[in-house]
Amino acid sequence: INMNTVIPFVKVRNPAEIWQNEPTLLICELVFELFALITLLDAWKRGPRYVTLWLCALGHGLTTELVSYFNPDIDSFWHGQTMLVFFYGRFPLHIVLFYPATMYL
Repeated sequence: INMNTVIPFVKVRNPAEIWQNEPTLLICELVFELFALITLLDAWKRGPRYVTLWLCALGHGLTTELVSYFNPDIDSFWHGQTMLVFFYGRFPLHIVLFYPATMYL
């Protein structure tokens, strides 16, 4: 199934293709996603207060990135096209997960 036709605002790329062309981009993406998972598990273990902190950091990342895409004064950049990208190729998953992974620490 081609996910790009099922859900048009979500772009899915083959990790093997990324590895062949841009291995460091794939490594960076996986590291950010792993850090986000580790911090989420730690927050879950510590209790609701820390889960709320993690979710607020995620919300901060969503807000920061989306505002910068829709504000013409800031909209001057594109992220690398990784395995899972939202908003028609503008918003990689690892970018939004970068915020809680780093702010939670």
